[in-house]
Amino acid sequence: MLIVVLLLGPAIAGGAYQFTRYQRARGDRAAAHAALASFNYEKAANHAARAADFWPSRGDVRLEAAVALRRAGRAAEAKPHLEAARERLGDIEEIRLEQQLLVAQQGEASEEAERLLRERADRDPARRGTILEALARGALSTFRLARAKDILDAWLAESSADPRPYYWRGDVQAELGGGLADTATVDLLRALELHPAHDEARERLAALFVLRKDPASALPHWEELHRRRPDAPRVLIGLARCRIDLGDTEGARPLLNRALELAPDDVEALREAGLLALNDGRLADAEPLLRRAYDLMPNDPFVSFNYQTCLFRLGRDEEAKKQQARHEELSAKLGRLADLVRREIQRRPNDPDLMHEIGTLYLKYGTPDQIPLGVWWLQRALEVAPSHAPSLRALADHFDKRQPALAARFRARLRK
Repeated sequence: MLIVVLLLGPAIAGGAYQFTRYQRARGDRAAAHAALASFNYEKAANHAARAADFWPSRGDVRLEAAVALRRAGRAAEAKPHLEAARERLGDIEEIRLEQQLLVAQQGEASEEAERLLRERADRDPARRGTILEALARGALSTFRLARAKDILDAWLAESSADPRPYYWRGDVQAELGGGLADTATVDLLRALELHPAHDEARERLAALFVLRKDPASALPHWEELHRRRPDAPRVLIGLARCRIDLGDTEGARPLLNRALELAPDDVEALREAGLLALNDGRLADAEPLLRRAYDLMPNDPFVSFNYQTCLFRLGRDEEAKKQQARHEELSAKLGRLADLVRREIQRRPNDPDLMHEIGTLYLKYGTPDQIPLGVWWLQRALEVAPSHAPSLRALADHFDKRQPALAARFRARLRK
């Protein structure tokens, strides 16, 4: 009897282990479905991927993993699951559509493919939101802001419980600026109403309030973000800048010091801390901060000007004059850009050469947060003149390292 028990023991233990794994996988699959239904896509992707690890031969489970991973923005992980699903289920309609959505969401679908997907969204209510989501994200990934807004407007023609389209549309409207700033605020507030822990929406809203010279409205949002993410450099800098705008420089100083501890080469932290020291008359502290900020971002006019000011105050006139000359050159380029955007485009609203000049000036002389504007202007040039060679070439060069497949598409259009 003892021998039988000894022989059966490992088999029973192994069976119990497999049963436990099976139950866990079932739980993962159910949790993935629930997370998708509540728009928690990252959680859904993690659960779906674990379920697929347990059932690698089940095409339906691999397809679910592909969908969840795509919607979480993890396209590279979604692709092998989609291929595995195709091998097991064949080239069925659900897989064909998911392949189209994967390409569209990466911004790599052709104009014709996007048009067909948009038409399908109009006639397929069950998949409408999913299709418009992929198209909107594809437009956002390639900075086609006007197209993204158009798609998001269509998606939100009916209210949604998903906070993301409100966040995306609010972000686009804030980027486009002008009279859209008020509606951007409404959309971002709606995203937070649906999902109070949506940190990206809260940060965008706080930054928008600061940009609109309303730091008092921004402050509670920065404080909430700081409570949730006390060691996030962007949050520390945003809260510090807000407090400076409200006259609380003493409250800003430790926040900037902490940001620099966490991210010593963060240009915004260096710039704000350097300016604070400059305004306090602490020139010896200000100079290395502003010099490092300038070395990292020589096209930032505020850094350039403040570094020049600091050098003059330190009595380093020769260095200051060289810096002044560089600043004047940069100011001339940025002045030209401002004139094109504010005046010239009004006179020549459909001139692709002008749009190309604006776009390339943003790409060459703009700060990192202005790069999307440069791409947007180049995309606008192509909307007016689809075969505009300078804009196609500029976009291909820009996307070479970021999205090689997209860069190849622009170069292919050059050869036509």
